[in-house]
Amino acid sequence: MKSTTILSSLLFTLASASPIARASSEIDVTGFTAQTNPNGDGASISFTVTIPTTSISSTPCTYADVTSSNHLPDVPMTTCADSSLRFQFRQDPTQPGAGEGRYRLVVVYTPGSGSEGLAGYQEWDASDFVTEEDVTYEGAPDFTLTAA
Repeated sequence: MKSTTILSSLLFTLASASPIARASSEIDVTGFTAQTNPNGDGASISFTVTIPTTSISSTPCTYADVTSSNHLPDVPMTTCADSSLRFQFRQDPTQPGAGEGRYRLVVVYTPGSGSEGLAGYQEWDASDFVTEEDVTYEGAPDFTLTAA
């Protein structure tokens, strides 16, 4: 419930900044990868976004650092290759008795000139991120975000 409140708060804040449509279009993600580097010297997250009813088609979104060690970092709102697209990635805190927190990707599209924007998210159980020597996402690389 707490993670739903956090997500709702984030999307409410973004909606206040610009109009966000609810389910008027879909946000498709392809080629999603997330992993830490095997030597514990960084992490990377990458994927492409297509929004069928807009000019957004196979737009890359990436994050990389050299400071993360054995866990995927929380990534603040980060601009994609097209500045009208931004994303955020994080893992919810572990709750007593509930196991590891869920991972979440949020994508926000805010076109210029007063056009209505879109927002969507994807959530995963921690079990979709395998931890051995490093952390690697092993779920489906292609999915449609849930409209927010």
